[in-house]
Amino acid sequence: MQLREADLEAYLRLLAPDATEERRARQLERIRAAVATGDRDLGDTRVAKSPAGELRAVLRLMLIGGETFMLSRPVMADADADAQIVDLLAEAMQRAQAQGARIVRARPRVGEAGPLYLGALSDHGFAQLGERSEFKTAVSELPLDDGSPLQWRDLTEVGEELAAATLLAAAAGDPHGRDEQQDPRAALAEWLGAPELTTGPDCIQVGFLDDRAVAFVCAQVAPKDGWARISYMGIVPAARGRGLGTWVHRRGFRMLRDQGGTLYHGGTSAKNAGMLALFRKHGCKEVLRMLEFEWCAASKTTA
Repeated sequence: MQLREADLEAYLRLLAPDATEERRARQLERIRAAVATGDRDLGDTRVAKSPAGELRAVLRLMLIGGETFMLSRPVMADADADAQIVDLLAEAMQRAQAQGARIVRARPRVGEAGPLYLGALSDHGFAQLGERSEFKTAVSELPLDDGSPLQWRDLTEVGEELAAATLLAAAAGDPHGRDEQQDPRAALAEWLGAPELTTGPDCIQVGFLDDRAVAFVCAQVAPKDGWARISYMGIVPAARGRGLGTWVHRRGFRMLRDQGGTLYHGGTSAKNAGMLALFRKHGCKEVLRMLEFEWCAASKTTA
């Protein structure tokens, strides 16, 4: 069933049992405001209840841009709610498909999701991509790109055609990056249409070296709370191996600071040694590891 207005306080207690009442009150206010403006639909949050009406399990479906959705981590009152979270997964997938989802991602924490839930992901056609490491760091603590050999121009300066071409080239041969098969213009539109994030042309920049476009970065911030992400960064194959990744990452940090970001949240595949090295080089703090799953409409195996 969907989350109801009357269950919001119980919902927040289940999500963060150790949070102070003051913090929960602020979260409750933000949720109600988002619902009132249409930025959040309570129907995207699926909940299971006990016969007595107590919340037992929660799973939320979130649009992260275009036709791409993310499932929240499964939250259960205790291990006995494992079967109920499986039912919520079925509800969430029905809702995602009804909204035209092309991709749905799920990232349960390592050791958190039980075998029933992991098996249900497989039953619904999710492919396991491996593990993912997540990092969080205050934007104010991140290094900037002073002294960079790259010159940067935003989307207004370079135009959509060059930005898309650079993105496509940067994705080539990158097993940990974006889907090479996705139209790069669609990716640009997805980022520029991301709900609750900054979406101006300065969020997308192309880096030049000797007047050649060699790098791409998209960085965005949630103005409401300062949460910040580098949506994508990459280097074209001909310019790799020169240490430019350091400067591309730092350019993203500068963009986040310029957009008012306060908390940087980034992540990558646990197999992506190069990106993991950049996170650690720049003082980013690893906060958790997750299993990474992805469902694609084109390769779906079950309804």
